[in-house]
Amino acid sequence: MRRKIAAALAVLFVILAFPAQAEGGFSRRVGSLEGKSFLAMYQAGEEADYWFEAGADTAFVQRMEKRIQSVEDLTGEMEPIDVFILRDSSLLMDRLAEPVFQDGALILTLALEEDCLPMLANACLREDARWVGEGVAYLVEYGEPDRNALKQGYSSEENLASLMMDDLCFLPSLRDAAAIELSRMTAADWWLRGGTEAPDRGAWLAGIGAGCEFAPPERALPDFSARATAQGEYDVHICTARAEYDIAMQESRQYTIVDEASLRDFLWHAESAMEQIAAYLAPYAAQGLADTSRTIAMNVDESRWEMASYTDMNGRITINYWPKDCLEHEITHAYTSTAFSETWMDEGLATWMENAVACEYQFVDEGRDVRLAWLRAAARGAAHMYSFDPLYVEYLAELLRLYQLGGGTLETLDPVAFLDARAILSLGYFNDLEGAVWYEVEQGTLKDIYGYEYGGVWYDFDGSELTYAGAGSLFAYLVRETSLEDALTAMRAPERFEEIFGGDYQAASSRWRSYLEETYRLEAPQEEETENPEETLAGMLGGVIDALEGLLIGEK
Repeated sequence: MRRKIAAALAVLFVILAFPAQAEGGFSRRVGSLEGKSFLAMYQAGEEADYWFEAGADTAFVQRMEKRIQSVEDLTGEMEPIDVFILRDSSLLMDRLAEPVFQDGALILTLALEEDCLPMLANACLREDARWVGEGVAYLVEYGEPDRNALKQGYSSEENLASLMMDDLCFLPSLRDAAAIELSRMTAADWWLRGGTEAPDRGAWLAGIGAGCEFAPPERALPDFSARATAQGEYDVHICTARAEYDIAMQESRQYTIVDEASLRDFLWHAESAMEQIAAYLAPYAAQGLADTSRTIAMNVDESRWEMASYTDMNGRITINYWPKDCLEHEITHAYTSTAFSETWMDEGLATWMENAVACEYQFVDEGRDVRLAWLRAAARGAAHMYSFDPLYVEYLAELLRLYQLGGGTLETLDPVAFLDARAILSLGYFNDLEGAVWYEVEQGTLKDIYGYEYGGVWYDFDGSELTYAGAGSLFAYLVRETSLEDALTAMRAPERFEEIFGGDYQAASSRWRSYLEETYRLEAPQEEETENPEETLAGMLGGVIDALEGLLIGEK
């Protein structure tokens, strides 16, 4: 109750301190966004209410009113919306990379105005599906799409990839400009035909008279004869030769496994990844350095997104959110982890495997390696999914520069150069680049994930300063120095680490850093100077005394 009274008094104080006053049609009002109150410059337009966190802009309001009127002319009458125009570095919500439709309002910055029409259409229609906003925006800008052009476009099997995702893949680095335009035309045509969900591919292709049919890739799926209703929190229990699955089905399309088709797709990827990783590790399994014969127990419940996915010492995999992010990584753990191995070696091996050996589920979408897509986008001066974020553009530009210094090309991904580049950006060599800090350094180290406190003491371990990318780069470097057999041996017999790698962890990581600095032409990061509190205090006191003496002398 006290907090509520205090909050009310604070708002009252702001209102009294900054009375509403008209300034070019604007007035000062207290706005609210995501539960936070702020003093705004407010104007009620005919089509929307505008809340400026910083200085008001009459011309912006006029341009936005015209855009909203264009959407309304196309779609029919609609209720006014709220438009929040935030500072570039707003305290009200995390930094905006692109316009956002949230809680019935459009949220953007002045810098994002040029790209706001699709999300504005979503806001006007109170519609979350991205394809709807993109389709309506296309109709506003260009009118009804040419159906002959659509028919011709989809008579090429190559262009069917544009229909492989529910959002029609508008991300600029995953499709070239022509493919994105085809996707927007597709969305516009589907909306005009009364589509309420993402296009039913077969029906839509038939509707425009395309010269080819949509046919999902043929896959040898596991035997479903063992399927049964699972007990407790899981809905499905499936046994195959390689694994035993307990899977919770989800209701929302934001998840991976929601119906029979998506369940079978996940199982195909899981079985394929296990087969691929087991084949790669087979020579080492014969030497007792991996256990690829075990039946993996896998629990999948994507709704537990607040928990990390993990693999226990018995090889049981628990996936708590979006399997695409971690499936190959966790399968590697299930086949190779022991109670003796160092954390950084466990994570380094799994990170290397998911980048270089079995990467299809995580990094390949319809035959396109998304990591190459990021790098190619950087070569064009663009970003990936954060397509309007200048910090992500900055980050990708430096990632590309380092990747190419390591010998990587844009034709085929070089996993060594890719992991090295990410590791470098996480190690403090470029802390003056805010994009590198935001997208790599602040992703967390192994200590952030594995470090634990007991009795007020933090227990540390070798490699704790590494990120996953850093551990993968170091592991790959040591394998190149010796062999994968040696690295797997050191994981199972840590007492042999110094014998195998010619020194302890500090010596090995020092050689690795020297390799990075030489190969990628780096200067060792400088340690920040820390001020001595006593010296600082003494200096402050000395300054005060000098000032007082000056005053006294002046009075004389």
